[in-house]
Amino acid sequence: ILMLAATTALSMAPMMPTTDAHAAGKVKKLKYTLNPAMKSIKVKWKKKKVSYYVIYRTEFKVKSIYQINPVPISRYKKVKKVSGKKSSWTDKKVKPNHYYDYVIKGYKKCGGKAKLVYNSYRPGATYYQCPGLQQPDLINGGYGENYSNSKDRLYLYVQRTDGVRPAGVVIYRSEKEQSGYKKIKARKVEKGKFEYGSFYVDKTVSPGKTYYYKARTYVVKKGRKLYSPYSESLMLPALNFTGKYSVKAMTAAGKVKEFVVRMVSDRYNGELTLKRDPVDEKPVYMTRAGKKDYGNQEVALAAYSKDNKTWMAIPKDGLKVTAGQTVYLKFRFVSGSGFFSAGEGDWSDLDFMYDNTSYAGSAGFGATATRLDLKAGTATAFPDYDN
Repeated sequence: ILMLAATTALSMAPMMPTTDAHAAGKVKKLKYTLNPAMKSIKVKWKKKKVSYYVIYRTEFKVKSIYQINPVPISRYKKVKKVSGKKSSWTDKKVKPNHYYDYVIKGYKKCGGKAKLVYNSYRPGATYYQCPGLQQPDLINGGYGENYSNSKDRLYLYVQRTDGVRPAGVVIYRSEKEQSGYKKIKARKVEKGKFEYGSFYVDKTVSPGKTYYYKARTYVVKKGRKLYSPYSESLMLPALNFTGKYSVKAMTAAGKVKEFVVRMVSDRYNGELTLKRDPVDEKPVYMTRAGKKDYGNQEVALAAYSKDNKTWMAIPKDGLKVTAGQTVYLKFRFVSGSGFFSAGEGDWSDLDFMYDNTSYAGSAGFGATATRLDLKAGTATAFPDYDN
């Protein structure tokens, strides 16, 4: 969302470099604004002492504003010449879902010749707008920073950066990506008018199911709703935001070379991947028994089993632990041997460290922090949006 907000700032205000590529400082900069309407874009500037203005335009037909890049002046075509008494012009020859950027040049007649005295063009900058209602972006709004998804509710963020400001938003949902979308009563989370974006929550989900969403905005004209194009679809599963597990040490406390832990996944968990090869730091086992703190003892995930009898190597692409599944995990001390306090001691924790696991729940993104508390008999897999 922050990235989108930054792009919004770019689109709403022209970027003005410190150097002027025209006439060595003799041509002055001309600032302007773009005001979109449903079927037009109004170009406005502060009136200057000129004889006339020439307006140029370039057009961007793109699926996303992130595909809009600055273009050379040769890509702008002359579209209008207006009197120097004017301070605006309305472009009515625009198309829905197209973006437009303009250049205004002011000329002053002197001795029978027209001299360029004002120019709004700046190399390397764009200041675009689109007519009507822009196709909105639909984003996972429950990834943890503001709101958190769960098996019982899912959050969506509807955003627009350009075009006419909508009066409202409609959310649609389906259990299939390509068809079957129906309007739902998603509640707006925060008060206030829809400006550039708003959060919505769907509390009508069924735990364990996966849903696809679309959104569109609307304005009301003469008592009739006019709608934007549909957003791209967004897939969200109604699962635990943080993976929940019960764990139990199957190896007795003592100095050992390896130990076994049973892990049972909650039935509303997403898929947890335990990677075979550490990305950066190795997993560590930490315990304090009596008065002795054994610190961080590095371990490796050596094998897994479904019955604690037949052991198999960890797959190359990682061990997948699905909802409701029971697996036995065999860990080996990297140093050769270490002290294992099982479910005893002051604490008995196993930390996989960042990037050695990946949890696909309802959060959407963020490095996963997976930690097993063998004394409490619980474990979590948390997708940390800050990492």
